[in-house]
Amino acid sequence: MFSSNPGLIEEAFSAWKRHAALRTTRRGLMRHTYGDQWSDLTQTSSGQTVSEYEKARMAGMRPLTNNLLRALVKSVVGRFRYNISQSGEPPSAQLLDVYRSNLLDELDSRALEEFLISGTAIQRVVYENRPPDGAGVWIDNVNPEHFFCTPFRDPRGSDIRLIGMLHDMTLDELRLRFGHNSRRRHRYLEKVYRHVSADGPYLSSVAWGGHDSADTKFYSSSQPGFCRVIEVWTYDIDPHHPVEDPHWHCRFLTPDGSVIDHSRSPLKSGAHPFALKFYPLTDGAVHPFIEDLVGQQKHI
Repeated sequence: MFSSNPGLIEEAFSAWKRHAALRTTRRGLMRHTYGDQWSDLTQTSSGQTVSEYEKARMAGMRPLTNNLLRALVKSVVGRFRYNISQSGEPPSAQLLDVYRSNLLDELDSRALEEFLISGTAIQRVVYENRPPDGAGVWIDNVNPEHFFCTPFRDPRGSDIRLIGMLHDMTLDELRLRFGHNSRRRHRYLEKVYRHVSADGPYLSSVAWGGHDSADTKFYSSSQPGFCRVIEVWTYDIDPHHPVEDPHWHCRFLTPDGSVIDHSRSPLKSGAHPFALKFYPLTDGAVHPFIEDLVGQQKHI
């Protein structure tokens, strides 16, 4: 009923691990931007590891925050919103419904804010049925915490060969989307997500321990009662039909590697559904816009 692809889930997890440093940097920059500027760890003269806040307090100082980073980000995003409002160029009639239903002004503003802080902007464009709005083209901002791909150096991402994201769904949502009105499929999904292994619960519960390991984050949701589904796109060449153009192939996987749905790209170009920009991607490295300003912020 369901095929198994443990090799693919391992490839996806390897791609996920490669982004660990990027996620760590992003979390630190998020803290600094939104006001938590004193929690970085440092050492005292005696070798004790403490937060910068505690070190300042131990030295008899009263740490204060003058958040220039947040003001700068708000200023850039505000200018972006102003430019949109003054553009006077509404989208074409055929794109107007997509523009309105997705609230693209808001989505793009939030994507820009993420880009300034983390150096990454990722959106996913799909055609699907979303109650209660119905079928249509939907655009979502993708949290970099849920995104993974193979290493790439081309700013356009044309050298990516595996790309995907993590989804969290309730068991009811899982049945609705992947059950296909089959009791057997429903029972199988329930069995997989009730199973507990060394990797942690695939269906998290209230007893979730909050572990912060890469394995746990990839294989299970940190939200109680949610199931982890891994969406993986691969750039495939069919060895049995080498004359056919290579294509992007999508698979939705359970944490044990079972393929619960799959499809080829529906786009005319045959591309995957992700639009992404990493900054500046010099030699494959990401250096966020505000990264160089953190030292100045600390000094202030």
